Amino acid sequence: LSALPPSSSAPGQIKLLEAELLFRQGDFQTCRDVLKGILRAGEPGCDEAEEADQEQQQTPSSAETKETLVRSRILLSDILVMCNDPGTAVEHLIKAKELATRYRLESLHCLVCLHMANLQLGLGAAERALSLVRQCLTFLLAHGTKRERSRGLLLSSKCRVAANAERPELERRAELLEAAGQVGKAKEGFLELQDWDRVKDCLYLQARIYHSLLLTTERNMAAQQYKQFDELYPTVSPVHQLLLI
Repeated sequence: LSALPPSSSAPGQIKLLEAELLFRQGDFQTCRDVLKGILRAGEPGCDEAEEADQEQQQTPSSAETKETLVRSRILLSDILVMCNDPGTAVEHLIKAKELATRYRLESLHCLVCLHMANLQLGLGAAERALSLVRQCLTFLLAHGTKRERSRGLLLSSKCRVAANAERPELERRAELLEAAGQVGKAKEGFLELQDWDRVKDCLYLQARIYHSLLLTTERNMAAQQYKQFDELYPTVSPVHQLLLI
């Protein structure tokens, strides 16, 4: 945290990093308090208990502050997903999307859409979720970071699996094979990032896909790799990553 360059926006960025660390540690209440503090400081007049008048709010003074506000809303939505409150999570994502649109933060706008799609998937609207992912995946693959690309591919594969559950066999099989390929690309990205929990998520999903396709050799290979990674890098975070993107 001390490595961040001093600037007027640094305090908000540092607080956001603190909130992200608290989230990974599973301290959701403290994380939520930190995020609400960021929003109060960055959105004058903003009170999470009341509707603020958007016309009376000041515009954040820097790109860093704008991004911090959007990312804070996104992280708040993740907390609410973990607390089984998707309705309020959607409210924060809608506000994050409005901010990203207003300040022309296209990459963050796509990231918000991924989170919205993940909520739709969790609520059983797989086809709508897949459509939303496809709308932003092209941009993320061209301009997003490696983590954003990998997260988009993993979510796309989850949506494809769910959306094609009732399709005719040949069509379903083709879609699942493409989904398995997307998971493989996501896994390679997470490997480069050394995000071992996400690597294991990819291997778990691949094994499930191959099992449903009766591809025993591929299933066993994915399952064996999962076991190896789990032995080398056991999951220590209390956060259930499969609920998130």
